[in-house]
Amino acid sequence: NDESFDSVVRCLLEPDISRYDRLTKLINRIINDEKHIDYVVIHELALPRHYYIQIAQKLGFVGINLIAGLEYKINENEKTADNQMVFVLNVDNQSGGSIALYQSKITGAIHEISEIKNKSNLSVVPKFKEKLIIRHNDFVFSGLICNDLSDINNRSYLRGEIDALFVLAWNQDLETYQHLLKSATLDIHCFVTLCNNKKYGDTRIRAPYKDEWKRDMQKIHGGKLDNFMVTELPIYELRDFQTNNISPSKSFKPFPTGFEISLNRRIK
Repeated sequence: NDESFDSVVRCLLEPDISRYDRLTKLINRIINDEKHIDYVVIHELALPRHYYIQIAQKLGFVGINLIAGLEYKINENEKTADNQMVFVLNVDNQSGGSIALYQSKITGAIHEISEIKNKSNLSVVPKFKEKLIIRHNDFVFSGLICNDLSDINNRSYLRGEIDALFVLAWNQDLETYQHLLKSATLDIHCFVTLCNNKKYGDTRIRAPYKDEWKRDMQKIHGGKLDNFMVTELPIYELRDFQTNNISPSKSFKPFPTGFEISLNRRIK
């Protein structure tokens, strides 16, 4: 919540005494869900930096991978804040081995920049500037943090390269973001998961289906409980569609002009 955000920016003690219990309960519910879950996605700035490794390990023991936003990594001497997301991916399920990959938010949102400047004289400075394209268990995906989705160069870079894009957000400008999300789904031509802070909601999974009513695969907004939703992404159906030289008549929207599927995603 906002009070926890303030405490991180100002390097104060956590004011929300229920936060860690709620996180643990949510993770336990995910682990115990009857569905087989491969990846858990958690919104921007959501996980405490001293606690996310325990969460990743707990999920990893049952074969679940983690994609999550981390609290700012703050350098008090240099007055900088690095807004990061982490991919913790299982590499050997039998031994519980995993790898952690980090990616920074390149450009802070205007309100974010002014808020952390006012609260603690901090500037957003990214450490990890590379936009990762990850192939894991034959699933090819990437991630962006909130405002980075608005950079058309990021979307152009990913077009044809990925099955799915995970966007982690803490964003109240839902109207603008709805248009960005809908556009990204069609111009990158992939599945797009937007995971937003519960306060603002509009967490959804969007697909480039031809029929409008199918494009929002799932959506949740608001509520008092800490909720999660489970969706299966038909990535091979999308790849098969994109492997054609000319878009078939169904089930997805025609791929955009200039689209070319990457060789490692092409159905052979």
